[in-house]
Amino acid sequence: MQSSTSTQGPDANASLSARAVVAVPDANADRSYNFDLGYSDGIVPQLDKDGSVQFVLDPQLGNSRPGVEAEASFGEIKTPWAIDANGKKVPTKFTLKGNTLTQTINPTKDTTYPVILDPEAEWKGFYGRLTYSRAETKNMRDEGVIIAGLLTGSAGIAAMFGPGAPVVGAALAAASAAAVGIISATASNASADGRCLQIDIPPLVNPRIVNCRS
Repeated sequence: MQSSTSTQGPDANASLSARAVVAVPDANADRSYNFDLGYSDGIVPQLDKDGSVQFVLDPQLGNSRPGVEAEASFGEIKTPWAIDANGKKVPTKFTLKGNTLTQTINPTKDTTYPVILDPEAEWKGFYGRLTYSRAETKNMRDEGVIIAGLLTGSAGIAAMFGPGAPVVGAALAAASAAAVGIISATASNASADGRCLQIDIPPLVNPRIVNCRS
């Protein structure tokens, strides 16, 4: 994808990469601007509460197995902003429909043109997370279960992450005995507290205790 500069209206679709600067020349110009989001199979855009757009695993892929839920983030488009010629903020928001991201501005009578809006994408690489149920957290106290289910079963775990599978597989394959011990101890503490185990991949060696989802 290539960034694009546009002074046209909603009919002008720009391809969004790292940044896409749009200059709105005057009050008669269009207020909504569309950007085509290109992304890999298995990754979908998701509008967040803070107005940003997160690129996450497609939930239709069924990114879970009994007792284990997989989540992942690949990147984001940061919370939208727009400023006028005097540097004053102009109200703006994103809307998302399919593969099209639209940024709309709501100028006031005090807005001085041109208005600049600048959607910014940040690709993080892959970040994955496994959250275990109460029952599976109890099982993960056993180092043998961890080795069998998490390490030797790395292909199955990795497959839950779709496009992130190569990164997950490599992280699991590189896991050390120390990581297994840390995971086991954390699972034991979580189970004793009636809570659940959560593991980030990478790095795998910093498991945490969270409230259970199931």
